[in-house]
Amino acid sequence: ASVVGTVNFCEVAGVAGGSSFWDGDEVNFAPGAGDALDTAAHEFTHGVIEHTADLDYECQSGALNESIADMIAWNLDPEDTTYGEDRDSGPIRDYRDPTLHGQPGHVDDYVTSPNTDDGDYGGVHTNSGIPNRAYYELVRRVGREHAEQILWRAHGAPRSRLGLRGLPDRDAAGRPRALRRGRGPRRRGRRVRHRGPGRHLGSARAGGLLT
Repeated sequence: ASVVGTVNFCEVAGVAGGSSFWDGDEVNFAPGAGDALDTAAHEFTHGVIEHTADLDYECQSGALNESIADMIAWNLDPEDTTYGEDRDSGPIRDYRDPTLHGQPGHVDDYVTSPNTDDGDYGGVHTNSGIPNRAYYELVRRVGREHAEQILWRAHGAPRSRLGLRGLPDRDAAGRPRALRRGRGPRRRGRRVRHRGPGRHLGSARAGGLLT
């Protein structure tokens, strides 16, 4: 399907500034942002999330919505650990160390903000640093290729294949059916061997997502 994108978008005619955003139908890029690969990938990914995980854009789920868009943007622009470095404004987030740009990198530092426009709907652009750092650790520990597969499955992509809206169907043990042993992803006709959860869990612990 085709998607409309607007560059040099100004919320007030003739006044540069503002943010890039997905409005549910099309992508709008703020002046100086449309040429940045990670920004373009981030905004288009919001459209994908809307039709997969469909995370509410507020508070914790909204921060995860923002983070998934960041993660996929980083997968497409993996040369460094920053987001927005090719924009006129320079980098605004860092996956390795979110605190460099005023974001928390651990659940213990979660920022509670009003669920309003002025409060960034519960701090979605602030608290996204927590899962961003967890994803950085995941990439570092298991490699980009495996991290991409984990991310794509976890954020809700299997839904269309399973014909369900919401979480994937689960087996009697409570595991998503698409993730059971024997149904792993394939590469070049070979099944990818999973080496146990240890390194994955370590990535989550780094951000305080597990204890």
